[in-house]
Amino acid sequence: MLLTPHFHRRLPRALLALALIALIETVIMLALDRLLPEDTTPLWLNTAADVLALTLLAAPIFWWLFVHPSRTALEESEENTHALLDAIEESALLLSPDGTVLAINQTGARRLGQTPHAMVGRPLWDFLPPDVSATRSAQLGEAVRTARAVVFEDTRAGRSYRITLHPIAGPRGVRLVAAYAQDTTESRRLAAMERLLREADEYILRGASSQTIMTFICEQVAREFGFALAWFGQREQNGGVRLVAAAGPATALREELMAIGVRWDDSATGRGPTGSAIRLARMQITRVDAPDFRPWVAAARQHGLTSAASLPLVIRGEIWGAFTVYATQPEAFEDAQLRRVLEHIAARAAVALEASFQQEELRLLSTALARAANAVFITDREGRIQWVNEAFSRLSGYSAAEAIGATPRLLKSGVHDAAYYEKLWSTILAGEVFTSQTTERRKDGSLYTVRQIITPIRNEEGAITHFIATHEDISDALAAQARIEHMAHFDAVTGLPNRSLFFDRLKQALARTRRNGEKLALFFLDLDRFKPVNDRYGHAVGDALLAAVAERLTRCVRESDTVARIAGDEFTVLLPGITGREDAARVAAKILKAIGEPFQEGGHTLHIGASIGIALFPDDAADGEALLRCADDAMYQAKAAGRNTYRFHRDAPAN
Repeated sequence: MLLTPHFHRRLPRALLALALIALIETVIMLALDRLLPEDTTPLWLNTAADVLALTLLAAPIFWWLFVHPSRTALEESEENTHALLDAIEESALLLSPDGTVLAINQTGARRLGQTPHAMVGRPLWDFLPPDVSATRSAQLGEAVRTARAVVFEDTRAGRSYRITLHPIAGPRGVRLVAAYAQDTTESRRLAAMERLLREADEYILRGASSQTIMTFICEQVAREFGFALAWFGQREQNGGVRLVAAAGPATALREELMAIGVRWDDSATGRGPTGSAIRLARMQITRVDAPDFRPWVAAARQHGLTSAASLPLVIRGEIWGAFTVYATQPEAFEDAQLRRVLEHIAARAAVALEASFQQEELRLLSTALARAANAVFITDREGRIQWVNEAFSRLSGYSAAEAIGATPRLLKSGVHDAAYYEKLWSTILAGEVFTSQTTERRKDGSLYTVRQIITPIRNEEGAITHFIATHEDISDALAAQARIEHMAHFDAVTGLPNRSLFFDRLKQALARTRRNGEKLALFFLDLDRFKPVNDRYGHAVGDALLAAVAERLTRCVRESDTVARIAGDEFTVLLPGITGREDAARVAAKILKAIGEPFQEGGHTLHIGASIGIALFPDDAADGEALLRCADDAMYQAKAAGRNTYRFHRDAPAN
């Protein structure tokens, strides 16, 4: 079809052209009339002149109007297309099969931190991280190779996108690929929130504990929203915040937070996001470089965290605590939609916790009355015992007649200080469940340890009227646990700290030494002539000799020092708080003299010695591993010097 799609725009020009043709034809005819008198001009010549004029003038004008494309119209169409693409709130790109950007709208360029002008004509891979470029190149190649659309999900900087690569085929195969990236962050967040809250409700219906529910919420929020850490903190009456549950890739940070301290009062550690959310009863958003975050900034940066948001939790009309999340993106919480989602989650979490707390109280009451294995007693608000079960009498030795009317002070062991009981009463009078490991005293004076749970009971008006206490005897379990921990940290032959505990003691000693500006000596001691004794008299005598050496080493040092067996016949000695090498030399000489005395083991008189290497902190090394290597090197110097002597690291022979 010859007519262009812009014919309707050219109609005014056509009318103007027809007028021009008529004018020119008139001029030509006047000229012919002058040249040829009218009576001598043949009719055919007049007709031919008309046809010639129309042909010469109409043909090019017809071509210009109806065949030749209008440059102005094309430019206008292109501008309109760009305006349409830029009005779209999603990314739109046109790529060549090799990934060159042929066109891109403002949204797509902005998401990549560029402008359309800077990107057109350049490979898309220039604007993506190397690992992402490799993946996207493969996906583009698949779309070109198969001539089929490729759809995939992408998560970047805390946002989610659904990307479609749509190949555009020509006579010789795919010549263009249209890419469209839809931001699905909001829909994914809303779906994740609804799923999380629905599953939390299911936990409540199943009677899950508040601890389980809080841990579940932390896990889901951290995973679904890409947070490095999510945690629940409970407000305490003393101004502190107790970490109740946490989850996320940076969960190691929670121990550091608690070690530094998190409070909700107006103190240095109470002005962070969690403490401020509790104290001010509103959401707090901060970056880790903010002045109020100074106490925790080093720990946060170590885990790559840059921003945090904390939301207060209101339960039973009071601030119970806060829900806090940490992100690796500085601008993460500038997203208004994300803030609204977090507020909704926190509000629903508070409702779920309140329901869980109520279930826990009922469950504790029911369990306390039904289970005979644990001791149970009920008191009034003032603490006077009103009822006990049989397990209470078996465990404590007090009969029901002796206990009823008395207070729990009859079980007081004297192990716990006044602060413990102040916290107990402040907690339960605030209507909260108090849980602790408590040491009690039986009627016969012997001590036992229980896991104690005290639950407040409220009347219909909400006032606390009674308390139910459950005591589970864990004395045997604690003793077994103590034995297991001892085996894990102490050498079975000598009873000394083993290698694991030694490095823990070394770390602590170095920290104190740095803090106090003192010196520390580390001895690496290897027994001389021990192997022949072990080979000749057997392992029983060898083990007895090692135990005797350990005893003598322990007598040569202070209680604050550490003697450890780290392997075979190798021992280490930590001497913190010394003034210099003279102190270390005196202890080394004392050890050599003690080890040099004969041993009587298994009916045999045994003679051994010791080679000691000494390293000083901070003179010889700046950390524990390096300090141990220095002491080990010095021990070999002592061996080379003839054994039964000591050497300082990189020092000339000492004796």
